[in-house]
Amino acid sequence: MTQKARRTVLSAAFLFFAVMGCSGKAPPGLQITLLGNEGFLVEAGGSTVIVDGLYRGLHGYVAPTDEQRGNRERAEPPFDEVDLVLVTHNHPDHFDARVVEGFLNANRHAVFVSTPMAVDHLRDEGDRFRSISERVVAVYPAEGESQHLEIDGIGIEVLNLHHGRDRSLPVENIGFVVEMNGASFLHIGDTLATADELAALELSDRGIDIAFVPYWHLLDSKSAGDYLEVIDATTVVAMHLPAADAPPSYLDPAEDLDGLIRLIREVVPGVLVPTEVMEVTQIRTPE
Repeated sequence: MTQKARRTVLSAAFLFFAVMGCSGKAPPGLQITLLGNEGFLVEAGGSTVIVDGLYRGLHGYVAPTDEQRGNRERAEPPFDEVDLVLVTHNHPDHFDARVVEGFLNANRHAVFVSTPMAVDHLRDEGDRFRSISERVVAVYPAEGESQHLEIDGIGIEVLNLHHGRDRSLPVENIGFVVEMNGASFLHIGDTLATADELAALELSDRGIDIAFVPYWHLLDSKSAGDYLEVIDATTVVAMHLPAADAPPSYLDPAEDLDGLIRLIREVVPGVLVPTEVMEVTQIRTPE
């Protein structure tokens, strides 16, 4: 890992960790809650965003229980305070049209932003789309470009980040740089974009506080160092880890989930690896 990337991760001197009830108020900075897989609830200064957290799940990856999913779909606390729902792509371990539709009908002020593919699925699968259509935004910038939105005072830079170029069933995947109340985070979905492809987006100029990065980019010191250097975030959060009972091939190159987590932490010192659904982490951002 390069020295710059190591400094990026170790700057978690600004971070402290706590597991607490979700009704607790976040201190200055960011509060993140794992919703499973790549799903997170992110709170900063009175604004609240969900990314990839309204879904049912896919075998081999962490998913919410029926009770947890129901709480989200009914917009029960803390989901009643959500301002913005972001979805990176239309896969069942990131997005479920019925859950999203239910949530948006229960939370009457939240806005939904995702790809045209996901929005089409939401329109086709739901039976109450008309009641939420004015709060649904489809966006998909050209590859290598970004598109800026501002919703309820939250700035969103939408990035086109491919999910692999040789997929038999292509899927639109987008990433987000979100700025709210002086804090910022990056979520890149399931992208297989290379470090060079990310570098072209000049993410290191964004002053990103937290980067949510799929674990497969964090398994080798050289490639992880290159990847994190072009992002240059203060704190890195590993995501999309397999479930403990996932097939052995999902856990490669480790033998089990604990071994995979140890490897990630060895490769990226200071990385956060939340594993429990509704686990809360408080992160102080630099002044």
